[in-house]
Amino acid sequence: MEDVLEVYHRPHDPQRPVVCLDECSKQLIGEVRTPLPPCPAREDRPGQAERYDCEYLRNGTANLFMAFEPLGGWREVAVTDRRRREDWARFVRDLVDGHYREADCGGRSNFRPLRRHRMQASSTDGSKGRKVLNTCLV
Repeated sequence: MEDVLEVYHRPHDPQRPVVCLDECSKQLIGEVRTPLPPCPAREDRPGQAERYDCEYLRNGTANLFMAFEPLGGWREVAVTDRRRREDWARFVRDLVDGHYREADCGGRSNFRPLRRHRMQASSTDGSKGRKVLNTCLV
């Protein structure tokens, strides 16, 4: 744990960035009825905020992958329809091949994949996906 905390005390180095990764699923919902508009305040009563019915329509789910570089002041979010290992591996590969193309990928890593994402799934095309997960992030 001390090793992880030590990483956040390092000075900013664009060649060896500290990158935090996260993911979450969100339920997409829609309104069944049109919300009631807000009522402005009058002298005899306070105003009311816009009101929504508790009934809703399910519109599926979306998965969010986020990369955040706290010392660099940068973040990126990717939205996918499904939550698959291949999507996660593609997101990480795109970060390394795109935004962190010039970064030094040798050295230390505190990256631990989530239980759902196995290390062998990190390399979808056989290139440097596995190397990325082992050495480049953090």
